[in-house]
Amino acid sequence: MKNIVWFCILSMLKKDSEMYGYEIAVILKDKIDIKRVNVYSNLRKMEDSGLVVKQSVLADNGHLRVYYAITKSGKILHQELLNTWEKQKNFLESIL
Repeated sequence: MKNIVWFCILSMLKKDSEMYGYEIAVILKDKIDIKRVNVYSNLRKMEDSGLVVKQSVLADNGHLRVYYAITKSGKILHQELLNTWEKQKNFLESIL
């Protein structure tokens, strides 16, 4: 798999269309045991690659919240990663 973290992030954004960066980090930390700093690093790389876009919003409490959304390029890569995942999953199921 090219990058399981990117696949997870793109999958989450494809499902929910837009997510708060902290929310993404908390979910991934819980589900795949990745440090939050690594999630944010991957989000920056994904933004630099044009796979996600971010929007900063000032919350009611005065804190800046950064929301991420998937781009068209992100959707294309997600489909490619999904196809790869399906092939790998089928292979693993055949040998287990």
